[in-house]
Amino acid sequence: MSFHKWRRVPTKHFGEVSVPYAHIQLQVASGRFQSFSLQVDSGATVSLLRRSVAELLGLDLQSGRRVELASVGGSRTVAFVHTLRTRFAETIELEVPFAIADSETVPNLLGRLGVFDVLQIDFDATTKETAIRPAWLPETERAVFDLLLEIERHVLSQWNTMDVPQPAKEASRRLLNRAGELLAAMMGLRKLHRASAAPLLVRSMFEVALQFEYLWTDPEKLGQQYLDYTPVTVYKTYRSIVETPSGMLSTRMAESPRRATLEAQLRQQYEAVRENFQSTTKKGKKRDWPNWYGMPVDQLASKLEWDGEYRFWYKAGSAWAHGDPASVGWPLIETLFKPCTAWDMFLGFYARMILRVADGGRIVLSHTQTRLLRVLVERRD
Repeated sequence: MSFHKWRRVPTKHFGEVSVPYAHIQLQVASGRFQSFSLQVDSGATVSLLRRSVAELLGLDLQSGRRVELASVGGSRTVAFVHTLRTRFAETIELEVPFAIADSETVPNLLGRLGVFDVLQIDFDATTKETAIRPAWLPETERAVFDLLLEIERHVLSQWNTMDVPQPAKEASRRLLNRAGELLAAMMGLRKLHRASAAPLLVRSMFEVALQFEYLWTDPEKLGQQYLDYTPVTVYKTYRSIVETPSGMLSTRMAESPRRATLEAQLRQQYEAVRENFQSTTKKGKKRDWPNWYGMPVDQLASKLEWDGEYRFWYKAGSAWAHGDPASVGWPLIETLFKPCTAWDMFLGFYARMILRVADGGRIVLSHTQTRLLRVLVERRD
């Protein structure tokens, strides 16, 4: 990837404005590369160069395909199209079509054809720079992803008509929303080429998918259990904040005149469901469950026969999240959380959730849709 600072350029009517530029290299006839600075113009169909560039590159200008280019104002420029080996970074080289004008009065522009449709071009107004990277999702993967989203829309469009108990429907909706947020976050990481943060998202996605799978083993009962646990988390979280305030926000909550009233309300809601989420220790004491399903994550994974996924994704992701020394430089960690590997896992777990909803809600899928979901589910392993 490469980053290119914008330039301040004077204009006739608007003073100086920031303009995106890209610093690229074009291959000359001898094989070496020559550096150029081009204005990035997403409105230009094809990249444009002045006549003098042909001389610098050792090209016979008129050997290219002759075209006439029209500007926004209507003026026309004769140019000749040449395909040039273009280097955007050490690892990014492409054959890009350039229209080389038979004139010196045109600007050097980097246009869309062979660039914007192949690479990922990001304009950042905050840092005043343009990032040029490989496409974050290859074309074949994009086709799979688009089809998955199409299936998701088809399934969710029939959400209200599904013959599923309301508690299961609401609990499923919440977990699917969370999975969708994680998938969007993973998309953001891939777009930024930040695979280093993938383990946290991978671990979170595993937990959401695992809970979703457990929920659908007994949708009506466990859906209600999932929803009923909410006051337990809310009350305990609130108490932990106000009892040991740290920082402006928590101190403000602890000193709020509404604290007593709010705390009493939350405690009342908590007490109403508390006995449903308690177990007895060996010493005969009552203890609240640590989560809505009442067991550690590894036990739930074993119960559902997800031991392999647990060891692969949850434990490895936990090592990274907790700063374990093995999480840095260990080939297994680096291999597991490569962007493509983590992406396959994400799609696999999400596909399983969609498939579970479709099956449980008796939503009809086509053979192609069902096959894609099952293939994605298999890939998650």
